[in-house]
Amino acid sequence: MVDLIIPLFYKPAWEIELEGRELDVRFSDELRNLGDELRDRLYRAAELHEKLLENGWKAIGGQYEITYHKDLTIEEAQKEIQQLQIEKYLSSLTKHNNNKKQNQQSPSLTASKPTQKANQPPTPNSKSTPSNPRNEDQNPNS
Repeated sequence: MVDLIIPLFYKPAWEIELEGRELDVRFSDELRNLGDELRDRLYRAAELHEKLLENGWKAIGGQYEITYHKDLTIEEAQKEIQQLQIEKYLSSLTKHNNNKKQNQQSPSLTASKPTQKANQPPTPNSKSTPSNPRNEDQNPNS
């Protein structure tokens, strides 16, 4: 059994800097930009969701993510992910832990707030870590 964890959202303070900040008229643009980013992210997640369900994966919702699982070996799952042409999610595959709660948060989404905001959510092949869930050290335009 394998799991594939796909993040949907982040803690609000990770999505947009607003806590303790005076919000002038320029903040409206930040809200619009975040709205556009969230829409794009969720549309990509919806397409992925359909593709995985059509191929026999089961989905369990979490606080910030969806965890997909299927009774395959890691090798079989890697091959299927490649056949579905969603290779960028290969690094998100893990062996299923039967003792894990199904609604448990993804470890990459439970860390403390990052110090910088990035324009892009993490991709499965990026260097996301618990202390850097949105990959702030990367160039957001790359």
